[in-house]
Amino acid sequence: MGAMSLPVLAILRAAEGGPVSPFEVEFGLFFWTWLVFGVLLYALYKYAYPAILGATEEREKRIAGQLADAE
Repeated sequence: MGAMSLPVLAILRAAEGGPVSPFEVEFGLFFWTWLVFGVLLYALYKYAYPAILGATEEREKRIAGQLADAE
């Protein structure tokens, strides 16, 4: 059996009537899943997180300026 996704493997095992165990999953699936997960986390940390912080800081400054103008 080639590298398959876990849901496909679960369906195939359920059709055979055998138990599905995380230990039955091939190492390749485990490796690629965690590799993709790591790349996504890196992308979030590198690009999304600074953008969110920048937008939050900009909004805080704008609100502080509006409060100062209102006084």
